[in-house]
Amino acid sequence: LSIIGGSDHFCVPFGISPDDPGIYISKITAGGAAHKTGKLRMGDRILSVNGTDMSGASHQEAVLALLNPPDEIILSIRHDPQPKGLKEVIIKKLVGERLGMNIKGGVQGSPGNPLDKSDEGVFISKINSNGAVHRDGRLKVGQRVLEVNEHSLLGITHEEARNVMRTAGSTIRLVVCDGYDYHLVQQMKNEGRLGHESRSTSQSVTSLDKEDRDSHPTQQEGVSPLHDEAPVEASIKLSSSTQSPSPMPSLPSLSQPQPSQPSPPQPVSRPES
Repeated sequence: LSIIGGSDHFCVPFGISPDDPGIYISKITAGGAAHKTGKLRMGDRILSVNGTDMSGASHQEAVLALLNPPDEIILSIRHDPQPKGLKEVIIKKLVGERLGMNIKGGVQGSPGNPLDKSDEGVFISKINSNGAVHRDGRLKVGQRVLEVNEHSLLGITHEEARNVMRTAGSTIRLVVCDGYDYHLVQQMKNEGRLGHESRSTSQSVTSLDKEDRDSHPTQQEGVSPLHDEAPVEASIKLSSSTQSPSPMPSLPSLSQPQPSQPSPPQPVSRPES
């Protein structure tokens, strides 16, 4: 599994409140011990690891607790409400068809959320009228992209997100949630309450189809959410198989803190259990 957050890092879009930092599960790898329990999900808050309280733990402290376990890990977790609008969408491109979508944001890039400059998430910034996304009709501008074909987009750079999307193949599984309100952004720009993008800012906007030049984003309805539950606490045991565990080292921070931000960028570390 992969984790995000900590007392020293952002955990957006997880958690009940931005003012309540914690350690959250950002990805569960298919076939791993965490996945086999059938009890964990993206967005769960880790309260303790083998009895060690994680409520005030830094990101690195949580990583070390998960990377140096005995053969059996006991996690105390809480099912916090998942990000609003959480959806899984599978897009199937026709032969010769373009995806027809632009993304913006990521660590070390210009902010993808016009309403929150500290947000380092990856967002859908445009949907072209001649691609698979528009034909499918379930994604919309402003949604936050969390995962693409088992690759988490949390805590990665704009270039890394672009490469994941461009190499995703003809069948693309996306996990998205609500991000920003596109219509509100347009209204604020028209009223002069929100500035327009500069040339340097637009360089961090990527068309996932190199030849696309359609400048008219199209809004579409979303799809049904995957989960809608109240917070629930539980203890989960993760037992190793007969093979020796081979933990994956934590990923290093992908960028240095930007001067305009009060906190360093949110990393994603992947302790394998």
